[in-house]
Amino acid sequence: MPRKKSSPTNRWDALRAEARRVLHAALDLEAEQATPEAAHYSQELFYGAMELSREDAVIKRCIKAIRINPNNPDPMLVLCRFIGGSLEEQIALHERIVQAGERDIGKQNMEAIKGQFWGYLESRPYMRALQTLGQLYEQAQRLPEAVGIYERMLELNPNDNQGVRYILLGHYLTLNRLDEARKLWKRYEDEHSAFWAWGKVLLEFLSGNLEAAQKALIEARKVNPYAEAYLGGWKPIPKNRPGFYSPGQESEALYCFDEIGKAWVKNPQAQRWLEEH
Repeated sequence: MPRKKSSPTNRWDALRAEARRVLHAALDLEAEQATPEAAHYSQELFYGAMELSREDAVIKRCIKAIRINPNNPDPMLVLCRFIGGSLEEQIALHERIVQAGERDIGKQNMEAIKGQFWGYLESRPYMRALQTLGQLYEQAQRLPEAVGIYERMLELNPNDNQGVRYILLGHYLTLNRLDEARKLWKRYEDEHSAFWAWGKVLLEFLSGNLEAAQKALIEARKVNPYAEAYLGGWKPIPKNRPGFYSPGQESEALYCFDEIGKAWVKNPQAQRWLEEH
């Protein structure tokens, strides 16, 4: 008798089970840092996987990359999204992936390149894992833990190639951690963006510095006049967002709301003041 073909559903279930098995085995292994050759080959496999169009081929390539370097965060992140699970399960996995990323770089290297992390290609998978963990903490409303992640990222890479300073400023303002918000703002005070300009307005208002808030408001309206209506709450946020933004344009205003809008919404007295001025 001819062999019965497995259904597409069964094949996907089998692949998902294999991905889960390989991911957990790699994390349980807590392997030593891979050789440079193995680490490079694993990362090249991952980059190649990202160019494939079939999801099953992507997953199989990522599985192979993990088997070569069991500490490589990039293919692990892909497998995590593929296998799914509850938010708390995803957080637990990503916390372990961050630990694997530290092993991937090595303790000595972690200290040696601190302050210029993004400049070393080998560190970028770890930084991507950190940012993903921070985002998961946000989804779980665990903002203090998300803040800790973003602070760590800025400590490792003050140039902030991933743009987490915008997210961090929004969280500081939401949590009313104004001293930390001011220190962060001053750290990047040459920043000319809607995020920083409108963040300064709220920071001064919440600090009780109304004269400084008024001065910051005048400047913010010059930097991006579109953000005011969204942050003030009198213009609805569209469901579809642009894939990128241009400084000073409405697209930037939408991204600005994404990062600091929650802090404005949490402080309706600031929105009322904005509307009156």
